[in-house]
Amino acid sequence: MSRLSFWAMVCMFGVCCQTLDGANVVREARKTIKNARYEENGDEAKKVRERLDAAEKSLMDALSGEKKVVKRAELYYTAALVQCRLNDIENEKIYLKRAYDTVLYYNSIYNAYKYFEKCDSVELASDCKGRFKFRSSARKRLLEHRANLLNGGRFYLRKKNYTEAFRFLDLYLSSAEYPALKNDFLNQTDTMYSRVAYWIIATGYHIGAYEGVIRYAPTALRYPKNQQYVQEYLCRSHLALNDTAAWVK
Repeated sequence: MSRLSFWAMVCMFGVCCQTLDGANVVREARKTIKNARYEENGDEAKKVRERLDAAEKSLMDALSGEKKVVKRAELYYTAALVQCRLNDIENEKIYLKRAYDTVLYYNSIYNAYKYFEKCDSVELASDCKGRFKFRSSARKRLLEHRANLLNGGRFYLRKKNYTEAFRFLDLYLSSAEYPALKNDFLNQTDTMYSRVAYWIIATGYHIGAYEGVIRYAPTALRYPKNQQYVQEYLCRSHLALNDTAAWVK
């Protein structure tokens, strides 16, 4: 066998191994999710977290070599399930009245939302002819965790961590426009939405997210009690962006 033929076989073997790994990464991640549980022992709990983190990383690493739309969507969907499992474990701690990681509790919800949205976007961008493999189950989980997405924003408001508060509240409102949720929040008139929009405007102005202030001002103006403050934040944001024409209006 020539040297060239030998190295060609080595390369082909390497590609096959990589493909096999990519095909099994979701299955292995699902095993990790299934076996992950709350552990009283601190060292064991750390191992559970590390295994879940490693599963998420493997799923994201597999994206670069995956071309099939359904498989890419499944990688994102499974990554969302990893985050849901992290959240379940923290929830169990709350139920058992044990100390829990508040930041992890809320961030896992935020991350799951982002992964579910990416999963749906991948399918939506493909020629799936209206057949979505993951949308129904993703929608169910998005709605299940929605209240705590808002609670995460409130948590950071109380902590005066306005950057994180803005991040959570922004996702709470913007996710209502997800295609997967489009039929759940049509013509939303709930005053909670206008109040949340005001919180976003106040935090957004505080951290210099002026585009966010402008984006949510119309929604915030639907809440009569805050209209004066909304207009003030809106004008100041236009000025900060040197948009004098809009400021004059």
